[in-house]
Amino acid sequence: MKKLTQQKLNTIKEYNNSYYNGTPQVDDLTYDLLRKGLEIEMKLEGFSQEEIDAEIGIGSTPTSIATHFEKAEHEIKMLSLQNTFNLE
Repeated sequence: MKKLTQQKLNTIKEYNNSYYNGTPQVDDLTYDLLRKGLEIEMKLEGFSQEEIDAEIGIGSTPTSIATHFEKAEHEIKMLSLQNTFNLE
């Protein structure tokens, strides 16, 4: 992995951690653009989507605050926002 890509990966991991611990460092749009740019760079370097997801991570370990929430049943299925960047 190129040094610049590794630095961006470290930044995204730091942002993930701070977000999931209730202290986000950047707004959602900034994060989304950085993450998408990193994914593109990694694809250009030959990483598969599975490898990218494993490297960047999806979600984080819940904080003590998050463990107090109960699962909710929804009348309408909640869909993933992951595909909002796809043209399909």
